[in-house]
Amino acid sequence: MKFIQLLNPYVLDNSGIQAVESQQAEAMNEFPKMITRTQMRYWKPGQSISQIGNRFLLGVAASFDLKDLRLIDLVEEYFSREKNATIDVFNLDDCDSIENLNLYYPGSFSGVPGNPILGQWSEGIHVGTCCGMQARMRVLEILGLVPDFPKYFGDLNSPTKKAFE
Repeated sequence: MKFIQLLNPYVLDNSGIQAVESQQAEAMNEFPKMITRTQMRYWKPGQSISQIGNRFLLGVAASFDLKDLRLIDLVEEYFSREKNATIDVFNLDDCDSIENLNLYYPGSFSGVPGNPILGQWSEGIHVGTCCGMQARMRVLEILGLVPDFPKYFGDLNSPTKKAFE
């Protein structure tokens, strides 16, 4: 199953309707489980940070942002073939305050950032954080993809069933 399918608006529940609230709750629950079946790691403050090579921490809005879920699908597809960095991931819903968010990205925020959030560590040292469109484009660059927003995310503005295949 692709991550984007967590928020597929074309899936109906047992009553025959699309219940957005229940789908978001299920996405919050299923997202960490899905990550464990990939080359990525679901990360929380207090867990170890790779001291060797590059480590990326990607915080996404897994319960409400289709573009973030598509981004995770692209990351998973790439790192299932290429294992040249450590990729840690978490759901931004895990953070209930800026102070909590700064436990993930040390000293990076004084206000509410856009999503997704990408932090980079080199040899265990935090070297930078970016968010929003900048983070999305940076991830595409890391994956060796042309940083072309419409190509990878344009179909999600008014998604058709094909976007979830």
